[in-house]
Amino acid sequence: MRRLLLGSLIFLVLAAVTGCAAIGGGGERQRLRKILDGGAPPAHELVGCSYASGFFGGETPSLRCVYFVGGDLAAVASAAGARLEREGFTIACRRSHDRIEISGSDGTTRIDGYTAEGAVTFDENGDPLDVYPREFASPPRKLVPPGSVALELGADRHAVANARDDLMPYTVPCRQVR
Repeated sequence: MRRLLLGSLIFLVLAAVTGCAAIGGGGERQRLRKILDGGAPPAHELVGCSYASGFFGGETPSLRCVYFVGGDLAAVASAAGARLEREGFTIACRRSHDRIEISGSDGTTRIDGYTAEGAVTFDENGDPLDVYPREFASPPRKLVPPGSVALELGADRHAVANARDDLMPYTVPCRQVR
């Protein structure tokens, strides 16, 4: 009987701790979502977001969102970079094969992402996974509309002394990438 009570008590404590952590993550999720939505150029279509609470594994909370935005790779990356810079982020870009990568930080929050053409793939929960060329994107997928590109942006809490420390190597201001 004593073991049963002890086991029940441990279960209740663990349930309370994990439940409170899940509930408490809402504020961080909203903060990250505000940052990402602020980086997406106007007239975007939100495809979906994927949130990781960071509760398990010692990681920080992170959020990734995918948007469809009218324009070409360079124009959308430049617009997203400019919008994030107005919010206090140091942002840089680089062309990498078939996409333009975006990285940056404001000293407490790291940003990474890219613009790409093709199709967005999804996991079994309906959360967006990645953007692939159309011919390699397996179902379930959503094709990027003609005249648009996919903008994937991610954000996580990451404190650094110098925001430039979070930039990828070989980057330039996003407005210079073609």
